[in-house]
Amino acid sequence: MQGMNDILTWVGEHQEILSLGVSALSFLTAAAAIVVSVQIERRSRKFNQNSVKPLLSFELVDLPHRVAVKIRNDGVGVGIITDVRIFTAGIGGGSWNVLLNAIEAMDEEKQLSNRGIWKRYQQPIKGIAIAPGAERFLIELENKPTEQTAALRQILGKLEMEIIYTDIYDKPQKHLKSDFQYFDRADRYMI
Repeated sequence: MQGMNDILTWVGEHQEILSLGVSALSFLTAAAAIVVSVQIERRSRKFNQNSVKPLLSFELVDLPHRVAVKIRNDGVGVGIITDVRIFTAGIGGGSWNVLLNAIEAMDEEKQLSNRGIWKRYQQPIKGIAIAPGAERFLIELENKPTEQTAALRQILGKLEMEIIYTDIYDKPQKHLKSDFQYFDRADRYMI
């Protein structure tokens, strides 16, 4: 019993020290809780950003009666196109207008618009949002195989396109870049 009385006497004489110790322990517990909650919030934010990540890809269509270039979003988030660069063989890069100018020049020369064979082409392309699982045609020509479709294949076969895009958080994604030599291949329609 004497030992217990000694402990109680010591506690009674040193209440300020014990109170300070309890306060320090409470402060450390609160600080640890803040650190843990900040880490959880950061991980949650990163998870949310990664759960809406777009993944754009080109789909090239080259059939006897149809030529098309489209962009498809195989990701799980919206892809927002911020810039387009087009490079031609042996020549530097340019904007989407490089392709549109070539198409419009071909229109004037071959009078394609008058015949209504352009199914569609996208203008302007910057700022387009592509939802997950969706696709957008950049250009599509549908017609009987003619010199116009051959001319478009020649134009496209010399191009390389780079699409710069972001996710909905405005975070830059890996650039989508591809050449379109597929349209200029020698083994077209061989069976």
